[in-house]
Amino acid sequence: MIYRRILASAASTLACLGVGATCWAQAEAMPGTEIGIAGVEAEEAGDPARAADLYRQACGMDDAAACALLGSKYTREGRGVEPDMNRALEYFQRGCDLGNAVACDAVRQVEAHRASAEAEVEAESTAAAITAAEAAAEDAAEPEVDPSAPAPITFDDMRQGCDDGVAIDCLTLGHMYRDGNGAPQDGNRAVAMYRTACDISKSDDQFGSYACHFAAAAYESGEGVPQDLARALLLYQKSCKAGNDDSCEQARVVQLATEK
Repeated sequence: MIYRRILASAASTLACLGVGATCWAQAEAMPGTEIGIAGVEAEEAGDPARAADLYRQACGMDDAAACALLGSKYTREGRGVEPDMNRALEYFQRGCDLGNAVACDAVRQVEAHRASAEAEVEAESTAAAITAAEAAAEDAAEPEVDPSAPAPITFDDMRQGCDDGVAIDCLTLGHMYRDGNGAPQDGNRAVAMYRTACDISKSDDQFGSYACHFAAAAYESGEGVPQDLARALLLYQKSCKAGNDDSCEQARVVQLATEK
């Protein structure tokens, strides 16, 4: 019951998110990749499930607006995915970390709605009210925390998710190591995380194909790892088979280079 009330409240406040190009143009937050824009077009064409899949792919390519759009889908029924506030926050946070102000605002709003809904339900139970009062007394001695500040994606959370087989968490770890954001900058470890995300993804998983593409690009350029065109070709080919057109094209380029 608490969960459904949080979803309903969040959906009404975030009504602008995920409803088409006009609203997002006003917010100056249209996706920056062709795949993300294709997701908006699928949304407007009445295919929310395909839109969600395209947003997921674009988010994996660091398209901040697509991450925000995907997060909005998880806040309410009938948007191509099952409502899931934890997943919504995950993608809003991802978009926020990539610099999307709308996603950051969504994180704050959803967190505020969650806190409000939980407090309302707890107030209906005397026992819960007593527990809340005791908890409040204990919290009074703790340092004050700014409730408007979005909870950051932590290295430990991503490591745990990756260890549990969540490909997007492994991909996020790769970005953290690559950029030195939340983890020591380490190109070799970044590639290792991309390889892990690539390996645990299904062969036809388009989202996982982008992890394979990132790893292949590193081996092709020699950035973070020794240059290895043979390995780059294999990874590009795997990404290509999963539907990544950019990888298909790059596989042909590397193939020609290895034949010289």
